[in-house]
Amino acid sequence: MKPSFLIAVIVALVLSAIGVSAADAPDIFDPVFQLVAVDMHNVFRSQHCSPPLTWSHDLAAAAQIEVDKCTQGLTEDRAGANHEGGDPAPDDYMSTTAAVIAQWTSEDQFYNYNNPGYSDQTGHFTQVVWKASTSVGCAWTTCTNGVPFATRLTCFYDPIGNIINPGYFATNVLPTTCKA
Repeated sequence: MKPSFLIAVIVALVLSAIGVSAADAPDIFDPVFQLVAVDMHNVFRSQHCSPPLTWSHDLAAAAQIEVDKCTQGLTEDRAGANHEGGDPAPDDYMSTTAAVIAQWTSEDQFYNYNNPGYSDQTGHFTQVVWKASTSVGCAWTTCTNGVPFATRLTCFYDPIGNIINPGYFATNVLPTTCKA
């Protein structure tokens, strides 16, 4: 079992034990949602020698505007973003937030540290652990206009990651064997 999955399960159990759940999508100002989103990112970032992220209300507000458009694809061509959608809406958004971030980071198994660079197969992972990023803001929505994957989570990052320039991936996406 992958450590990232175990971490997501542990977070879900802790949240359930303290009575945290949400039948409705959490508001971007919900401190528990912010804590879960930031902490899950930072667990994985620390494994790759990336400094911790902080919550950005500005990024969360921008993510909320984008995700609330409920279009088939993204309307904003924005680097520095991760998106996930599914059906039906989760019973517990906090545990699902943790699980989605763990899913993004599970792409690390496909990343080639010997030939660093961007790929669609690893883009979520590389953005989560991008060393130069310092803040994150995330937002949930449930679309009611019939689009597939109506329940959606979007996270925006600053500075943006996945910058395709020589050396950027080698500098910003470090293996778990890195020295802090």
